Amino acid sequence: MEETYGHGTIPTQDLEPDIVRARMTALRAHSVVIKLKEMGLPDHLDDDLARLSTDLGDLWNAQKQLAARLKSLLQSGDDWEAAADNLVDLKAVLDHMGWHLSSAQRPITRIARFAYSQADESGGLAQPAQETGEEPG
Repeated sequence: MEETYGHGTIPTQDLEPDIVRARMTALRAHSVVIKLKEMGLPDHLDDDLARLSTDLGDLWNAQKQLAARLKSLLQSGDDWEAAADNLVDLKAVLDHMGWHLSSAQRPITRIARFAYSQADESGGLAQPAQETGEEPG
């Protein structure tokens, strides 16, 4: 099934949420959290970590979309309307990436500074997150 938008049609499946891609993006973001928390990233950087992991997950997903849109443009033949549609789609992906690139700047800088401070103190090796040693109860 297709729906008409402007001068073209879009397959309905392209309008449906992509649950698999959303899960993969979330898993990628969660992997960043796990990696840095296991290395001992302190709780006071959790807000930065949340923003950074989300931005990196979305950028990872967006680069896949960018590649697909570019491939579509290059395979669109001599159809100017298809080329224009692909260029608009590429711009949307680039705008989305730009937002996440900007958003990631502060948290990545803060976390990198922390990482370098830890590297200087430990000779480069990560110290696992400290356990309290207390029994729950």
